[in-house]
Amino acid sequence: MSKQYAERDAMALDEAGGYYMRHVMAMTGEKLHGKGDIAAELGWRDMQIADLQQKLEASEALMLAMRDDSRESRSKLELVVAENVTMKESRKRLGEFILEEIDADYPLNMDVKTPATDAMVNEIRAEGIEAWISSRNGGWNGTTKQAEDFASQLRTDAAKGGSDD
Repeated sequence: MSKQYAERDAMALDEAGGYYMRHVMAMTGEKLHGKGDIAAELGWRDMQIADLQQKLEASEALMLAMRDDSRESRSKLELVVAENVTMKESRKRLGEFILEEIDADYPLNMDVKTPATDAMVNEIRAEGIEAWISSRNGGWNGTTKQAEDFASQLRTDAAKGGSDD
């Protein structure tokens, strides 16, 4: 049978947080003097630790799955944003074409406000700049601060309701 218990430095356990003396006092106060009583308590604690480890592993697996779902959702959202940007630009071009064809001297309002799309586009742009800086180990020609400021400004514009693109 392999050895399950190693010699422990009781003083170090107490210095680290009173772990030794707390148990000595509890066992004395609760009259856990026999090895059977102490072994039962240790067994119960082992069972609690195993349960907590199992819950931790399940939580970690759930967190990884949620991260993967989040990435997938982000990818889908980026596709929707790209489509919205294309539709917005197409509408703008259609308006320009109509004005040319009817030779109108009045404005034709084909501008569509898309603040959520604009905000998402600016977020994607900002992430691209940050990724670009990161790919250069955080520095490029001494103007990293300018790029960071620009990424921050894109996010600020997004928070205000988008851009005029």
